[in-house]
Amino acid sequence: GGCSGATTSTSGATTSTSQATTSTATTTTTPIPTTTVPPTTLIPLNRSQVRFTLINPLAAQPTANVSAGATGPTNVGVRAVEGSVFGASIAANLNWTTAVVNETSTTQGGANTLTFVFRPQASVPAGSHVIIGNLTGTGTHPTIYDPFVIAGPSAGLFSAKAFYNSLGQMYLTVGAGKTVSSTTDCIVSVVFTNPAWPQTAVLPWIAALGDIPLGKFYFNRTVLGATSVLPRVPPPAPTG
Repeated sequence: GGCSGATTSTSGATTSTSQATTSTATTTTTPIPTTTVPPTTLIPLNRSQVRFTLINPLAAQPTANVSAGATGPTNVGVRAVEGSVFGASIAANLNWTTAVVNETSTTQGGANTLTFVFRPQASVPAGSHVIIGNLTGTGTHPTIYDPFVIAGPSAGLFSAKAFYNSLGQMYLTVGAGKTVSSTTDCIVSVVFTNPAWPQTAVLPWIAALGDIPLGKFYFNRTVLGATSVLPRVPPPAPTG
């Protein structure tokens, strides 16, 4: 009884939200039968349909079960919701035609400018997130660095920049009215601090999340190996 009533309410709400943006909520009132009172009695309840947009993971994973609840003047206990989500079983069809990276230093603990040159197979629209990952082992900030400073000819395309050191991932958000073009190279550079100890050089990758997702694609070479040591400066000679 409850499921069929919910279906009627949801189908009515869908018509009103299909013309809205991705963060809307529509409420309808539907009499819903309950088994705790005589069958001829209907208890009117408010049913809300909420639609919002989330971004799937970059790779396939086991689907996640969803639960829902509410807190406030009237608390509603958490319960499981039918269905599962975020399996991301379908790989992105588009990829990258260019992905080149260069670095300026391999000195342990030294400043290292990484320059990324990339071009997508399809233009990446405003609001999308370009992610450059596997930048692990840097000495640049312990957890999250936001806002993150980038330079280069294409730096103005991105309205928000952040680097998550614990993940080794740099997030670049395409600004309003901007596009990462599929016909020209996008060039950005970032100054990192090399690790203070030698590590195996890492191979960074790039991906895009949003309305036009692009799959994970690896750059042409490894970086952040930090194999060189600063030359030792001898202590000054004693005087006197």
